Amino acid sequence: RIPQSIIWRRKAGFGAPIRSWLAKDLAQGISEWISPSVLEARGLFRPEEVYQLQEDLRTGRRDTALQIWQILTLELWMRAYIDQRGEEPAS
Repeated sequence: RIPQSIIWRRKAGFGAPIRSWLAKDLAQGISEWISPSVLEARGLFRPEEVYQLQEDLRTGRRDTALQIWQILTLELWMRAYIDQRGEEPAS
């Protein structure tokens, strides 16, 4: 049996470990998926600005994990649904 206090409590959200993923599991992929050449070819973001976001996160200057995550997921989505071959954009 589940106590009533648990059944009727408010919903609680949870966060994904984005910072950890970016620093560990996805570190190698990030340098390939959102490299300056890929960003330049895609034409949506300034490569130097994205590089600065990555440096700020790496050095601890600013927490830019969410911005990097959004750029990364947009690039992977573009490859899967716009480019339709999963490849990086043609320059």
